[in-house]
Amino acid sequence: MSNALLPSLANQALDRLRKLADGNGIAPEKIALISAEENTYTLEGTLGLIPKNDIQRTRYPGGTRGGKGRKVLPDAASLQLEIQNIQGELEKGGKWVEDSIKELKATPGEGWGLDAAQITLPESAVVLAASETCPSCHGVRLLTCTQCHGQGYNTCAHCGGGRLEACPTCNGSGHNPSQPDQPCPACGGTRTAPCRFCHGVGQLPCPTCHGRKGVPCTGCKGTGQITEEVSFVPGAETYFKLLGEGLPSGLRRGLDRLGIANLSKGHADIETLPPKKDDEPRGNVRDEGKNKNYTAALSYQAKMPYADLKMNFNGRKAIVSVFGKRGTLLGVPAFLDDALEDSRAKLKQAVRGEVVFDAVLDARAIREALEIQLSGKGEAKELRRKYPVGLSQDVAREILTNIRLSLNRFTLRMRSLVAVVCGVLSALLFGAIFLTPVHEQLFGNMPPVIGTLFDIFLPVIVMTASWFGLTSAIRFALQRRFHNIPVSLNQKTGKTGYAMVASIAVFYAVIYAAAHLL
Repeated sequence: MSNALLPSLANQALDRLRKLADGNGIAPEKIALISAEENTYTLEGTLGLIPKNDIQRTRYPGGTRGGKGRKVLPDAASLQLEIQNIQGELEKGGKWVEDSIKELKATPGEGWGLDAAQITLPESAVVLAASETCPSCHGVRLLTCTQCHGQGYNTCAHCGGGRLEACPTCNGSGHNPSQPDQPCPACGGTRTAPCRFCHGVGQLPCPTCHGRKGVPCTGCKGTGQITEEVSFVPGAETYFKLLGEGLPSGLRRGLDRLGIANLSKGHADIETLPPKKDDEPRGNVRDEGKNKNYTAALSYQAKMPYADLKMNFNGRKAIVSVFGKRGTLLGVPAFLDDALEDSRAKLKQAVRGEVVFDAVLDARAIREALEIQLSGKGEAKELRRKYPVGLSQDVAREILTNIRLSLNRFTLRMRSLVAVVCGVLSALLFGAIFLTPVHEQLFGNMPPVIGTLFDIFLPVIVMTASWFGLTSAIRFALQRRFHNIPVSLNQKTGKTGYAMVASIAVFYAVIYAAAHLL
């Protein structure tokens, strides 16, 4: 069968698979189409709405607060009744359904496939409020003072409630302190005087309630009222039901893998159907299978191409499904795993140093994996983006791992040399600072804290500079070797980098300790 006579999906699939094969150890013509069966299928779906209202309750002291859109009810019972009325109106259908449909119309696919999605309608929100007498103080605003037990006063602690105290002038002797043979001019010889603290009353105002017999109620903050406020935001939960009989098994697998809602992303032509005469007014519908009650909202029709292809992959026959307008491929065997077997074997030899690295770059997938590794994105998913079919996850991971190990071998000598140089220079720098008068000359006339901070940050700065120097050297070597491939600044240093940092830390510790012992 010539390509010119092939159905469109088969042509697209064959072209994509041959492009994947090209340059990867298998001749493109070795991928051939044996037969193809292609059709356009029509899927129908319905979307229902289930009321899901967001109700938030808050209580605060005092009367109801003003505010736009707030409806004030006379009491708590009226508030609960109003909530029930609003919920009842929503469940019967009406404006909330129309508003929800408007929200759905603004989404890709106009809501096709959205199941258990939450819709909120904040523009239709209602705030209800009602005040009631505070149950703690019963509206009197005060709670009985526990200090005076509601009396408003306490017995004077100085006179014990007796209203009198020893005369402060004669200290209770009854005699004039300046003329002992004369009676005290203050108490007239009675030895007592009215209590100075309670002024002869025998009681003092309660320091807690200040004589009011009560303290402000903590529940209502002394207002005598508690307000309950209910924020009611209408909304809905979507319920999507796919209607389709007689679909090929491959198409059903594709729908399950892709997800019904994702058909709107260019995989199918989706349109909403006008409501039928007998659909109005919208009413409650029950799905006995899912045990759900919902309000019918929208009906859809989705048209999408699908093809079953019988193909030959270099002698290996397989059934491949081509799904949707974007030609998503399903059931493609990992034919590149076998096609790249020789290149993968050479790559393993390069890891062991048995062959030069150039010998492993004959396959396009290996070269692309090298570019991914040098870019700093050395993950299997990055290679799988280039080869979404035909290459298994395990083989993609194997290729990238062996490339990384091969590059490590390639840069090992240079990394070791740079690490040694950085370590030696660091030791010389520490010695020049701490084992000579340099440190004293620099910080002798400064506060001790300055010198301490310098001592703390010096090794950190040296380690950071050495690490940067090592990664820069790796990048320079790789960029020089692979001058046509951009090399990321972020390069792995391996164990060499950690050994370098550890040696610098040891050099610093030894030299610093030696300097303080001398």
